[in-house]
Amino acid sequence: MDDSSVLGSIPIVDFGAYSLEKESPDPERLQKLVDEVHRALTTIGFLYLKNTGCPANVVIKNVFEKSKVFFDLDKKEKSKYRRGDIIADSNFGYIELEQEGLNPERRKDLKEAFNYEPAETEKIPNELAGKPKLNDMMEALRTFFEYGKSIHDRLLEIIAKGLNFEDTQYFVKRHKSIGEENNVTMVRSLYYPPIRNKDVKKNQIRCGEHVDYGCVALLIQNNEGLEVR
Repeated sequence: MDDSSVLGSIPIVDFGAYSLEKESPDPERLQKLVDEVHRALTTIGFLYLKNTGCPANVVIKNVFEKSKVFFDLDKKEKSKYRRGDIIADSNFGYIELEQEGLNPERRKDLKEAFNYEPAETEKIPNELAGKPKLNDMMEALRTFFEYGKSIHDRLLEIIAKGLNFEDTQYFVKRHKSIGEENNVTMVRSLYYPPIRNKDVKKNQIRCGEHVDYGCVALLIQNNEGLEVR
């Protein structure tokens, strides 16, 4: 698959020139990457990244596996970690089926989720913090969060280069509080459980149409399904 490949109409960009495995990128390859990212984000607004340096067969695989173990728990057990209950006034925690609706013009979404913010983990009550299936998932999410932040920072640097900023760390410095308390950057693990047609209400879908908040959204999916416009 070459750098000009597209999946649908979204360009696939090879991040190898500035992957997490590289400290000093080759200037010529880096400029090619800068140009491709700039072109994608100033036209369609989306891109696929490959060769980022995040070990998919370990880190990402672990996130999917450990999250699935958690989501397979019975409803009563998962409800102990409900968002807003596990930590008061926090976005951290579990979101039940049909509890979140990203498009207010539709019925609530047919998905489950778990929101993970690193700084919030210290606030988890002791009687819940020791649960192995929760801890295993949070450890997987924490590791992925660190990789994601590193990719995010390098992507912001590339964006600054594409905009010809003299200070290529301009955006990175303005996002330096990611992962710290009072910063709402998070990893969201989403689960779409099996459903039957008769369980789907009129005007209801898996995930309502929406615009993501924040600066950069990095998405990893193990199935097709997401649509962008």
